[in-house]
Amino acid sequence: FFFFSIFTIFHFLLRSHEPTSPSFSTHRLPHTKPTTVPVGPQRNMAASLQRICGRGCRNIGASLSPISRQFSSSASDALVETKPGEIGMVSGIPHEQLRRRVVIYSPARTATQQGSGKLGKWKINFVSTQKWENPLMGWTSTGDPYANVGDSALSFESEAAAKDFAARHGWDYVVVKKYQTPLLKPKSYAENFKFKGLPEAEGK
Repeated sequence: FFFFSIFTIFHFLLRSHEPTSPSFSTHRLPHTKPTTVPVGPQRNMAASLQRICGRGCRNIGASLSPISRQFSSSASDALVETKPGEIGMVSGIPHEQLRRRVVIYSPARTATQQGSGKLGKWKINFVSTQKWENPLMGWTSTGDPYANVGDSALSFESEAAAKDFAARHGWDYVVVKKYQTPLLKPKSYAENFKFKGLPEAEGK
């Protein structure tokens, strides 16, 4: 019991000499979460640390801003730089096919098409010379692998998009101007029986 009493007194003395933790007060503002604010000397210490950190951060930001502007300007210049035909060189297309000439045109409306829903598209068609007529059936044959590519796949929404595609693949292109289709005024069945004037006399 004697040793236990001495140990208890010694432990109490050690606890009494430990540094006390800083006192904090909690303030609750309306419609906000509770925040912990230092009181006493800790408030002055926090303010001085904030001032020192603020100055250092501003100095670091001011010193790094010219470097960041330099890198951003160089990155923008690199993005603007383009070379015509660079996509065609790395796409695996044979070099003899990259030097071909293509025709950019807008297809006209067919004879059996009355609406205008499929009009306005632009296509790229290859100028093919390797064609011959089959002597047995009269069908047109071709040995050109790009003879039917333009009609089936290469369709664009605008003339500029078709030009950009041809330039990026390194093709020389010729643009055929679009024919403006006149707007047809619908007529009623009564137009067939409408009086259109006196008939012209024969022999004039």
